[in-house]
Amino acid sequence: MDMHTDAYSRYNGVKGVKGLLCYIHLYRAFVATLPKDAYDPKASKPEEAILWLNKLFKLEGELKNLSPDHKKKEHLIRKKQHLEDF
Repeated sequence: MDMHTDAYSRYNGVKGVKGLLCYIHLYRAFVATLPKDAYDPKASKPEEAILWLNKLFKLEGELKNLSPDHKKKEHLIRKKQHLEDF
């Protein structure tokens, strides 16, 4: 069984359950690692990941009005390519 969680460590002990995380938690982790005093934070790896995730969120917005079946199909096609590009 899959369980979508917020990465709370207590969920790791639930037997027979595979944890799934959402992109917003990944996004927040990258934001937390941004250097506070860097001369050009856009050159940093966290910023690169944040920009990539923003593109993924934009894609989500483009797909939001599709039927569930069509949305799933588009997710598999478009997100797969986006993930491979990163």
